[in-house]
Amino acid sequence: MLNWVSLLTLPTLALSYSFQLTSAPTQCGQLSLELTEGQGSPPYTALVVPFGANPTPDGERRRIFQHVFSGQTTNFTMPYPANGGFVIALSDQNGIGTGGTSVPQSVAASKNNDASCLIDPNANGTTFSFQLIPNNAINQCETRTLAWSQNVTYVYASIALFSLPYHNVSS
Repeated sequence: MLNWVSLLTLPTLALSYSFQLTSAPTQCGQLSLELTEGQGSPPYTALVVPFGANPTPDGERRRIFQHVFSGQTTNFTMPYPANGGFVIALSDQNGIGTGGTSVPQSVAASKNNDASCLIDPNANGTTFSFQLIPNNAINQCETRTLAWSQNVTYVYASIALFSLPYHNVSS
């Protein structure tokens, strides 16, 4: 018979880990990330999501992107303009957000004003931008309207909502 004392002796199946940014995010600069406090199950995926208002007057230049890696540390180019915000959700093969979510980050200007990695919002193939009305935020139990730019002639929208763990918040 299995009782609560027996349960205490069972091995823990969940691996807990978190991450931290080890460099400051700069426009078109290298952003470094390090796993801390435990170990997940590689491969890891850093999902980078724009946060906050559009920082450029000529159109949205930020896109959601992911960076896949296997080691304890990694780095990647930050393709967001200065004054843009983002958050990172770290996942492994056990699920979305298993490594936690960063606090909102702000991108600083690069020392040499490098813009080589930025997306041209007017280039062919650039997707549309959207916003939530009112105030571009989601609040519990309140209705929101999803709106997109007027120059779009056809939109196929697939919206997926998922929750990210609130624990393991990394700075």
